[in-house]
Amino acid sequence: MILTNVAYYFIHLVFVLFDGHLREFELASSKLSNSWVAVSGFALMVKSLQILSILSALITGLAFAIASLASLLKSKVQSCLSRVLVGSTKASQTGLASVTEGTTTPALSP
Repeated sequence: MILTNVAYYFIHLVFVLFDGHLREFELASSKLSNSWVAVSGFALMVKSLQILSILSALITGLAFAIASLASLLKSKVQSCLSRVLVGSTKASQTGLASVTEGTTTPALSP
C-alpha cells in the first residue's frame, strides 16, 4: 500500500515537472487534464474496488454452497451404498438359506 501511494505521488510529480516547460495556455490545459485524470482515476479505483468486493462475496458464497452440496452428496451416496450392500448381503443370506432347505429359487427381500 505504501509503495502504491509513493508511485501515485511520483506520477503526479512527473506531470508537474513536465508542466514546468509549457507556456501559459498549455499549462492551463495540462493542469485541467491532470485534475480530470486524478479525479476520474480515483472514481474508477473506488468503483473497481466495489465490483471486486461484490465478486469476492459471490465467489465465497459459491464456494460455501459447493462445499455444502459436496458433503450432502457424500452422505447420500454413502447411505445409498450402505443400503445396497446391506440389501445384497441379506438377499445372498436368504438365497443360501432357501437353497439349503431344498428349494432352488432364492427368496427375494422387498
